[in-house]
Amino acid sequence: EVGGGGGGGEGKYNEGVDGWIEDSAAKADSLEKAFELQADCFTLDGAKLINKAGEAVDPKTMRGKSVALFFYAEWCPACREFLPLMRKFYEEQNKQAGNQIELVFVSSDATKEDAMASYKGGHGDWLMLDWDSPMREEYKTKYGVWSGREAAKFGTSIAALKGRKSGVPAVMVLTLDGLVARYLAAEQQGVECLLMWDVDNVLWPK
Repeated sequence: EVGGGGGGGEGKYNEGVDGWIEDSAAKADSLEKAFELQADCFTLDGAKLINKAGEAVDPKTMRGKSVALFFYAEWCPACREFLPLMRKFYEEQNKQAGNQIELVFVSSDATKEDAMASYKGGHGDWLMLDWDSPMREEYKTKYGVWSGREAAKFGTSIAALKGRKSGVPAVMVLTLDGLVARYLAAEQQGVECLLMWDVDNVLWPK
């Protein structure tokens, strides 16, 4: 009976271990699926990313990088002054063996034609949030960045103005799920704001 009891105990132990393993595997699978569903803040419906060839880009290619929105308009003198500095920073950072960055251009230009001409002209080899994406305006509202020319669209009420961080240019470094990791006030600070990026500490997981 003692031996039988021991065997029964061992069986229950093994069943317990097996159950724990299965439960852990199920939880891991669930977390992985949740992570895949989360993917990143650009997998939302309509958040289409394109490159300079006009090709759609899978947002998963940005995994392992530090990612930021770049709010910009070609008609804006401060933007045009900041652009070559931003391009140099982007190129130098991505030449290094260490952590890389990715930018997503969010246009405040007057027309799609203006935005595309600007993007294919002086911008670096980063990505663009498609002009026709509904998220282009959604991100401006969410992160409180829009140009003075867009004030009528986004509101001039006290509540709207309180929610506005700045005009353009501006750089918003994001976490994977779209939270603000760093706000770089390029409109007010110019190139000095890039010192606040802290690339190594705001990387998206791979």
